[in-house]
Amino acid sequence: MPKTYEQASVQDYGLLAQAMTTYHPRLAEYEVKVALLMVASNGDAPALRAHGHAVAARIRVLGPRERLLAEKDAVIEVDADRWAELDEAQGLALLDHQLEHLIIQAGKSGEIKRGPDERPLLGTRPEDWLLAGFADVVERHGLAALEAQALRKLFDDRQGLFDFMQDKPPTKSGKRKTNHDQAAA
Repeated sequence: MPKTYEQASVQDYGLLAQAMTTYHPRLAEYEVKVALLMVASNGDAPALRAHGHAVAARIRVLGPRERLLAEKDAVIEVDADRWAELDEAQGLALLDHQLEHLIIQAGKSGEIKRGPDERPLLGTRPEDWLLAGFADVVERHGLAALEAQALRKLFDDRQGLFDFMQDKPPTKSGKRKTNHDQAAA
């Protein structure tokens, strides 16, 4: 069966606006317009895929013709079934992740690049990391497996980033205390 598409609800657009104003004020400042589209698979296949894997959401910068017709700069497609399973905090985090991909293009002297419609031109940036691998390969080869080395490097390079896994309360800044912060307190 084919996929079905539906505009997001007013509440979902409210969450998108919250994510943009809270975490991406530059996008809000330049009035970047993002469409939010719910996608249902209507079958066994996932509604959305990226790199061959099912994903909860994905974002795409619209081309000039689409921008003119849709009066939007980008579109976030969300797997409607997965979205229905998320609580508000998880939905906010998912939309924040998608908006993190967007960058406003600037020229060499820092001026904002604009399209024929005078809207700021957007680009995208990839995730800071993308882990892929096979558990069976790691079980057979341990740290000789490239996927195990990638995991080790991520944890070594970003050790403090994973403090949330230790169930520590966030500080007033919203960041969780690291072991170093707690020792100093």
